[in-house]
Amino acid sequence: LYFIPRDLWGGWGKPAICAVYLFYTFFFFLQRFVLMLHFNAHLGAWTGPTKLGAKALNNLNEIVLAPLFGMPAGQYFLHHVVMHHKENNVFPYDVSSTEPYQRDNFLHFLHYWARFFFAAHFELPIYAFSRKRYGLCLYSLAFLFGNAFVYYSLYKLDTMATMTVLILPFCLCSFALMFGNWSQHIFVDPERPSSNYALTYNCMNTPENQLTFNDGYHIVHHIISFLHWTELPKYFLDHMDEFAAQDAFLFDNIGFFDVGLYCMTGQLNKLATHYVSYGQVQRTEEEIVAEFKRRMVPIDRTKKKAN
Repeated sequence: LYFIPRDLWGGWGKPAICAVYLFYTFFFFLQRFVLMLHFNAHLGAWTGPTKLGAKALNNLNEIVLAPLFGMPAGQYFLHHVVMHHKENNVFPYDVSSTEPYQRDNFLHFLHYWARFFFAAHFELPIYAFSRKRYGLCLYSLAFLFGNAFVYYSLYKLDTMATMTVLILPFCLCSFALMFGNWSQHIFVDPERPSSNYALTYNCMNTPENQLTFNDGYHIVHHIISFLHWTELPKYFLDHMDEFAAQDAFLFDNIGFFDVGLYCMTGQLNKLATHYVSYGQVQRTEEEIVAEFKRRMVPIDRTKKKAN
């Protein structure tokens, strides 16, 4: 795109090509790339030829490819693997926590997204420093300033190409990432907010799992984040009694984004038709909807400590 002249085809050629590039990249590849990056960050696709070589190859996705899909270089591992899984959606330590929000309120979601959009770049190095992860703090700061320099330089070089390749992808991807995380952690039991069984849920029998490396088994992923994606369904089946005893939510033939949309648009009765009873607490449809609502209220941990 940087080599296409601005006056191509009377001036409309370059904007048209940029629009096609943006649509093609995001419609066909964004979801698959993000989830590939996700499991690569947890497990590492490369193990050789040397330890340093494997680390360099595994970082290739985060540093070189991720910015093309809207994720600033050098931030994903710290944000997701270190912070999100270490802090486990606990506010305020997990800066992407959904706990303090009314999670069926669209204005609350917009605040949640805006915080990530404007502040996460600065909150990540602060988080790493507060947890004495000084190496990751310096790593994050280096990429924070490096990204700003690269984005600014390329913007001055070719505004249209940089908007298409880096800036608009960040705007779109940040919204998609935050709505995805919001939807995955839209149901948090206020009585057990730290329980992996009660801070997210599983989705089965959905085509989304074929495109997202079985990301629908999200409770399993939070229990054992390094478990290979092909083993997630088996773990759930092998431990189904434990999931039922913990009253973990399970949905059939629906994905995270659908769950989030149903909740945000008030279609809880429709969502209840996808709810699976597999040995946990037995509920009527009205009771299922009531439980949905109970698990979407804001969580104030200061009150729990005071009690």
